[in-house]
Amino acid sequence: MRDVDASAIRGKRIVIDPGHGGVFKGAVGRGGLTEADVNLGVALYLWGLLRDAGAEVMLTRSSDIDFVDGAAGELRQDLARRAEIAASFKPHLFLSLHHNADLARSEDKNQVETYFRMTDCGPSEDVARLVHQRLQEKLQIPLGSAVPGNYFVLRNAPCPAVLGEPSYITNPWVENKLRLAEKLLLEAQAYFLGIAEYFSRGAADVADMAPQDTTVSEARPWLTATPVVDRSAVDPSSVTCELDGRSVGAHLEPSTGRLVARPESPLAGGTHEFCFTFRNLMGNSSGRVCASFDTDLGPAAMALTAAPSEAPRSRGVLVTSTVSDENANPVRDGTQVVFSGSAGAFARETVRTVTGIASTFFFYEGPAEAAHLTAASRGVSDSLVLTPSDAVTTCLAVSDARTGEPVTGAAVLDGDSVRSLTTPQGLAVVAGSAAGLVVSGTGYVPSLIAATAEASSRGQVLPVRLKPVALGTLHGTRITLDVGAAPAERRASAGTPRGSAPTAPGRADDAFSQSVATALGRLLSGAGARVLSLGPETPDEDKVAASERFGAQRYIRIEPAAANGRRAFLHYPGSKSGAELAARLALWSAKIGPKAQSRTSEDAHYVLLQTSCPAVIARVGAVADPKRRAAALRAAYAFFLALLEDTGLDASLLIESSVRAWGEVVGEEADVVLDGFVRIPLAEDGSARFFCEEGVHMVAVESASRRTAPHFVSVKPARRVGETPR
Repeated sequence: MRDVDASAIRGKRIVIDPGHGGVFKGAVGRGGLTEADVNLGVALYLWGLLRDAGAEVMLTRSSDIDFVDGAAGELRQDLARRAEIAASFKPHLFLSLHHNADLARSEDKNQVETYFRMTDCGPSEDVARLVHQRLQEKLQIPLGSAVPGNYFVLRNAPCPAVLGEPSYITNPWVENKLRLAEKLLLEAQAYFLGIAEYFSRGAADVADMAPQDTTVSEARPWLTATPVVDRSAVDPSSVTCELDGRSVGAHLEPSTGRLVARPESPLAGGTHEFCFTFRNLMGNSSGRVCASFDTDLGPAAMALTAAPSEAPRSRGVLVTSTVSDENANPVRDGTQVVFSGSAGAFARETVRTVTGIASTFFFYEGPAEAAHLTAASRGVSDSLVLTPSDAVTTCLAVSDARTGEPVTGAAVLDGDSVRSLTTPQGLAVVAGSAAGLVVSGTGYVPSLIAATAEASSRGQVLPVRLKPVALGTLHGTRITLDVGAAPAERRASAGTPRGSAPTAPGRADDAFSQSVATALGRLLSGAGARVLSLGPETPDEDKVAASERFGAQRYIRIEPAAANGRRAFLHYPGSKSGAELAARLALWSAKIGPKAQSRTSEDAHYVLLQTSCPAVIARVGAVADPKRRAAALRAAYAFFLALLEDTGLDASLLIESSVRAWGEVVGEEADVVLDGFVRIPLAEDGSARFFCEEGVHMVAVESASRRTAPHFVSVKPARRVGETPR
């Protein structure tokens, strides 16, 4: 240690977080040694080494304490307080010290696992790899790796962050060593050496970026960043830039010393994010440093259209203005369009664009021979002339029944034929009467337009209020669906912190897992959720990173069951939300069938450990070929209902109902289709059970050879105990 040059550490602010403490003892060895005590011992030694080297050091705890209020306090409260303490110090480095445990209590498992913040494959990864190398070298433990981690303290750290798990306290040989002061000091010295080497390579950061938090009127603005380095210069070959998630050419400008990039094609109006990265010549990375700006080039062209192309007397016309900038890109959302005209009136004269579109209704009023319509926006305009006709139209304004917001892209259906689609303002027009047409939008229960629609729509707009599926519980909810590896691959990858190794699909049990995930994805999307689908070929750390970027609120991994074929729902130890989700999945799976045994249990799989949202691994049993499709649909439906309840729907609002089909369809492989997207396979007697909220729902029966016309049925709670609504 005397030969170590630690001068680069001087003046650096470093937070050391000894994991656990107080009521949270962490892992416990066979001999009773607690992780909390060992973590603190290493932290105190490391605190002294860093202080002696001139660093400013803060310990989140210096004794056996926790950060919860009373006995009912939860671990997340403790972790949040640690993150607050770290942020208040404005550190250059955050280091969380831990020691691992094997849930199976294996006595021979031991390896070094070093985690860096998952969203920072830059400084956090740099320091983690250096620390990891020193830990393996000084502790003489060859197994293990430095991998992305998404622990609470890592993802909430205000600076480069590392979490170390140098050894397994559940290994009796390790536990005995960790009782010795010199072994705790040895760990602290290994951490110190990695930290010293990291800072000796010099900082790589960005001081300012432009444009930032402003609106520009250029289609291809220059993007710049000012690098900050010490001890080493910028490596010109390492400069990169991403704009809206796509790589753009970037370089170091020698004359100014700035990082420079420019979009290759004109940008559309709206908000854009760009991120620079670079390394210094000694190898340290700046990580992704990002900024955002808005573009507003203003309108340059406008196209005004009307549907129909004539003006029906006493009826409406849908008038749409499509506004673009000089590069033919849609103008910025919210650009104001003003409509004016003769021989009639507009439902709304001023409309703001969405994706470059502004729409309204125009109602012709005779006796003029023609109506002259104009749309204008910031000096750009377009006009058209409508001649009167005796055509009949119905104007529809489609909105969310709960929020009142317009529903974009809803289809007005006449059987299988799409008569119209709603504009971003929720407007549509159809020729003739709308009576008997169906309005259907993603995330909404289809609505049948009543026979009274023609009379009520004369000279006015017919409102259609779509009821959100399941009260809108899943609208906008982000859910990750991950198809996992088969049991053989799981066994092959045991002992690694990364979970299962990626595998190519192809086995029968893999195919069943994929079928369940595909069916579940359709159900969730149909209910208005946003779904991220991940296949078995992707490594687990990449899956978790993608899910975090997606902002997932639930993470469901579906993989084949173990050799005994039992369903299992696994959650991370101590995860209350994960345990609740697992219990709901097991309960609804038992309700929907098949009546196979299932269990919920704890597991330390990588995806359960590293996701920030509630996460469950659902292991589904293999099914024989003739019944595989129906079993996959039922499993997916059970998971869908569980997710509805877990994301906030009161399960008591779901009414259990049944339908029965008869005729030639019975005996075929057929489904009941509820609200256009929920598929429930018919039983051999032609019956099917489903769960839905009270109200009118659309039901049809569909097989490979035939499909019934949709029926709109009113579902209400049973009047007598034991009665089933039909």
